Amino acid sequence: MVDSQRTTTERSEHDQLAAVVESYESAFNGNDAEAMNALFSEDAVFVNFGGNLVFGAELLYRAQAHVFAPGGALENISVRYLVESTERFPPASVGG
Repeated sequence: MVDSQRTTTERSEHDQLAAVVESYESAFNGNDAEAMNALFSEDAVFVNFGGNLVFGAELLYRAQAHVFAPGGALENISVRYLVESTERFPPASVGG
């Protein structure tokens, strides 16, 4: 769907998501585990680059702080994300 075909609500939701992704990218590239962690809920489930699951904000923060620390695996890594499109799913279809 092209941008002109999206409703105002869809554009607003897309823009909000894009802002979160931009914040995530900025925190990642700044090795800022605290800022990155602030984007997640307390009961977050995160899938890392290795495909491993991290459960909960506290464990996620510890993992992020570790990989972003001096000498950490992601210390000198930069990422760039682009939100090309978004899709809204009805609540009943999520997770089931």
